[in-house]
Amino acid sequence: MFRVQIDDRIRLMSSVLLLTDLGRENSKRRKRHEIRKQVEKYLHPFASHPCARVSRVLAARHWIDAFYSYSVMLGDPPRFEPNQRQDTLKSNELLNEFEDEYDYSSLLADFWSDADLPTLWRDARVSWDGVVTECEVELSGAGISKFMSGFFGSDLNSTSVFPNPLTPPMFGFAVSGPRSKHVVCGPPVHSLLSPFRVRYDNYAGLGPLVVHEMCHFEWDEILSKGSRIIENTAHLNDQTTWSGWFPQIYTSWGSRLCELTIQAIVCIYLEELGCQRWAQSELSSGANSHKPDLISHLFRSLRVYFSQRRLGSNTSLSEYLPTLERDLLSSRQC
Repeated sequence: MFRVQIDDRIRLMSSVLLLTDLGRENSKRRKRHEIRKQVEKYLHPFASHPCARVSRVLAARHWIDAFYSYSVMLGDPPRFEPNQRQDTLKSNELLNEFEDEYDYSSLLADFWSDADLPTLWRDARVSWDGVVTECEVELSGAGISKFMSGFFGSDLNSTSVFPNPLTPPMFGFAVSGPRSKHVVCGPPVHSLLSPFRVRYDNYAGLGPLVVHEMCHFEWDEILSKGSRIIENTAHLNDQTTWSGWFPQIYTSWGSRLCELTIQAIVCIYLEELGCQRWAQSELSSGANSHKPDLISHLFRSLRVYFSQRRLGSNTSLSEYLPTLERDLLSSRQC
């Protein structure tokens, strides 16, 4: 079972990012949470801090996910010393740039101390505890553990969800630490005092967003076992007409296939929640990003796989990928 909790490393990183262009850009996307307003006001005097200046340099090169990926490589406060070099090339590249070029962890530790963030978090403890409780309540009936176990065979014991009011509610991030997996998501509501609930962009609530990010962990693990589904279907990228924001964010075939597959899985999850109409709406929305339609073929094939597992099949998604690949390639003949 996954846990819902606060992580000071992610909270520190999110606070620093509020002093960069990434923070200013994201403030326009949704009404800001009350905690975010308080933190922005509190940190205003530290906009010229050396950590803030270096963060703005790094923010010009990387997006938010890189900062969160880096943050979970750090140790606990107040020193935030980097853990041993990570196994993945991407993690090593981040550590090399952030640490070897800028000694970024030391700057973060200085910022933590100079801005006296422990006092800020202590004074706002009731509000942060409220965010955790809201997140726990919303996820308690979402059936995430049951679905992830049924679809992937996952136990989620090493997975934690970090509700983060400093991130807009339409954003979610999947980042892996040395021994755990982290889903960072925006707040369930925009104000602790208001009953108005923020929808997670095109999703029916927080549950689908968390499932979406958890699927990234599973997909990466499956591909690490040697599947060549990306290479074997790469020609579909050139045979597909992409439109809208989708190809601007997902620029490679690997990232596009990953995102479409996960969107299809989330639609199956929505069906499990009894939200068939919403699932169909999401499929239609996904299909608008590309022609001919690939996501519907992925959805139908993966729904067959899930139905077989519910009937007792022990076939894993990794073992099913050759079938998924054939079904995807056959979409060009339909």
